[in-house]
Amino acid sequence: MAIIEGAVRRNGVSTSAGVQSDGGAYGPFTHAGAPTTQLNNIAEKGALVIDTTNGKLLINTGTLASNTWTTVGTQV
Repeated sequence: MAIIEGAVRRNGVSTSAGVQSDGGAYGPFTHAGAPTTQLNNIAEKGALVIDTTNGKLLINTGTLASNTWTTVGTQV
């Protein structure tokens, strides 16, 4: 688990994103609620986030620099 006091660490780079990841740039990441800009320049297009507040899976349909988090499937 790549966690450093509430930060993500990837390839020697850390950010205070408040997320956790087991898999680097594609995740899956976990986050309380849907992330906004916390994973910009970290999460590649196609990266996954598990929203631990709402129990939803999200995928980055945007870019590395500007993430767009889209709910996967028809989760209610």
